[in-house]
Amino acid sequence: MPLQRSHRLNIRLSQAEWEKVHRLCANSTCRSVSEYARKILLKEPVSQLFRNPSLEELATHVPPLVDCITNVAIAMGPTNPEFLNTYGNVLESAEDIRTLLKRLVELCDQK
Repeated sequence: MPLQRSHRLNIRLSQAEWEKVHRLCANSTCRSVSEYARKILLKEPVSQLFRNPSLEELATHVPPLVDCITNVAIAMGPTNPEFLNTYGNVLESAEDIRTLLKRLVELCDQK
């Protein structure tokens, strides 16, 4: 049975304060400003989300590059077996890159 909340607390905020509270709430795991404010007032922990722009950029640009390398390897492999011998197993390396990038993103994601 969910906790029933029957009491209200009304406060007034300036526009700047309102925007700051909304910005802070948006960077948290709270589903509403009320939940965020309640946790802050009751000194409960608030989980914050942190963005890593460098990782996001890497995760955006690397997969298409890996796909391109894979496509070149597939296209050249059957007609030029020395391509794979010279540069190692490109397809396996591309898959390793995909797997490592996925693990990196998962490790860096805020849970």
